[in-house]
Amino acid sequence: TCAAGWRSVASANWLATARWIATRVANALLIDIGSTTTDIIPLANGRVVARASTDAGRLATGELVYQGVVRTPLCGIAQRIEFGGAAVNVMNEWFATTADVYRLTGELAPQYDLYPSADNGPKNELASRRRLARMIGRDAHEASPAEWRAFAQRWRELQLREIGAN
Repeated sequence: TCAAGWRSVASANWLATARWIATRVANALLIDIGSTTTDIIPLANGRVVARASTDAGRLATGELVYQGVVRTPLCGIAQRIEFGGAAVNVMNEWFATTADVYRLTGELAPQYDLYPSADNGPKNELASRRRLARMIGRDAHEASPAEWRAFAQRWRELQLREIGAN
């Protein structure tokens, strides 16, 4: 029954996706970045060759990275970041998420922006600039929209570096 076998399919959407891709691309590295997590799945000879199958095992191998494009708190990406020509500490609070970053870079389409913002405020560029500024103890009016967009790009680069390290 389904109730008895739930563990065999829990958190296994990554495996279903990888198996399907493996039928079409024999050798590849599948990187699936979602709202919360990133799956990094090697495919060889039409097979999924992941080293682990559970979340715990995949976290240990780096095949599961708990970072995505919507729900990840920015303090989980970096403890320090460059702003205004200097490296500054990041507030270790849930003031902004990656959705704010990708709203400002123009890479988060509204139909995928489904979760509330960190402060339950508006999901627009001005509100995202305010939340990003708060991460480093500033206000949005202290820099131009272009400077905040460049700041969002730095967050994006740091996140991609972390995913790449895995």
